[in-house]
Amino acid sequence: MKHFLRFPGFDTYVPPEKEEDHIDEVLTEKEILKLEKEEMKNRERQKKRKKKQKEKEKKQRAKKRAKNIA
Repeated sequence: MKHFLRFPGFDTYVPPEKEEDHIDEVLTEKEILKLEKEEMKNRERQKKRKKKQKEKEKKQRAKKRAKNIA
């Protein structure tokens, strides 16, 4: 069930394991900014991947239509 948890705005978040010790450390501003930058990079990679996939599917549909016409 743990892998179904989602946090809005943080696709890369990994919840702690049950046996994992609780860490009471507070994140610094630098660490928070670093996590935000990593999340933004991850989203950009996902957008590019989806865009490439859509273009690939679009080309395949066009080829299929061209074969049906001929």
